[in-house]
Amino acid sequence: MQCTLFYLPTLCQANPAAGAQIVADNACIASILRAVLAANGGTVTGVVTPLTTLAYGAAFPAGTVGSAITAAAYKTKAASVATQFNLTSADLDKIPDVTTGTNDAYGKVLTSISKYMDTNKATLDTIFNTTDWTGFNGLINAAYTALYPNSGVTFSVTGFDATGQASGVINVPNTGYGGGTGTCQVREQGTMNIPAIGAAPASTVPLDETICFTGLNATATCDATGAAILTEQNHTSSLAGVTWTTSYTLSPTCTGAAGTININLQ
Repeated sequence: MQCTLFYLPTLCQANPAAGAQIVADNACIASILRAVLAANGGTVTGVVTPLTTLAYGAAFPAGTVGSAITAAAYKTKAASVATQFNLTSADLDKIPDVTTGTNDAYGKVLTSISKYMDTNKATLDTIFNTTDWTGFNGLINAAYTALYPNSGVTFSVTGFDATGQASGVINVPNTGYGGGTGTCQVREQGTMNIPAIGAAPASTVPLDETICFTGLNATATCDATGAAILTEQNHTSSLAGVTWTTSYTLSPTCTGAAGTININLQ
């Protein structure tokens, strides 16, 4: 599987689901970025963004796993999400241009969402959980106008019927720490620190995620050192100069709390 990530870049992992579907997960900042791709027996290529994640969360509420995750259901919600951001469902399948001053409509939406999140110290969960769409529209429109003044573009988002995202188990092979029976729950809190890029000032993005690691072998320790190793692929960015300031809360058992990312090391 090949996967391109926008707009918060980090590791992309593939999680084969039941049937002919693939769920692409990105343990990213304070949210997982997701999309559903139809497998064709060979290499499939997808783009994973905040908008594909909104579509995924709308199509598959928490508790949805396995064969219930279908490309058809995802596509229906993707079309709805795209329309609310003045896009088409086909836009969500392409690689957006997110460079400064882009003329790409999809890229402009994504950079505006990123600015909205940075300005308001928000995450995708903030959008999922909002009940004030009038307030959200005011904030996202302000972010868009700040980046693209005099564009005349406004959004009238009305909601995505999202009640939390489905959260199956992500199987990750070949780490060197899998194939065992150990468990470690890691809650990582802190910030991702992004340097100034062009005219955009330096900024920070909040990080607060809980990951339940299972399948740990004897070389994987559930302590600060082990947690840093297990989560190191969360600390990968295509942007030069990005740093992370984080701390860990650890447990040898997993609580199964809502929002936990479940990763099984093979």
